[in-house]
Amino acid sequence: MKAYGELESEGLVYKRRGAGTYVAEVTSRLARKEQKKILSRRADALLAEASQLNFTFEEVMELLRSRQEVLTKVLFKENSDVG
Repeated sequence: MKAYGELESEGLVYKRRGAGTYVAEVTSRLARKEQKKILSRRADALLAEASQLNFTFEEVMELLRSRQEVLTKVLFKENSDVG
């Protein structure tokens, strides 16, 4: 998936061959601050686009919750397929 590649290139997740995808550990306070800046820019873009498409904030949050559930299931499946 393209999203996984982006997350991996930004150091937020890493892949282990045959073991799945994992969330990377934050190595410093500065790294966490930079990660928040990245997510803030993406959140701004998402909210701006949602507004242009006439989505309410509540609808965006509902969509994010739904996508999180899907992502959690996918990551769980990837990690459970290894064993």
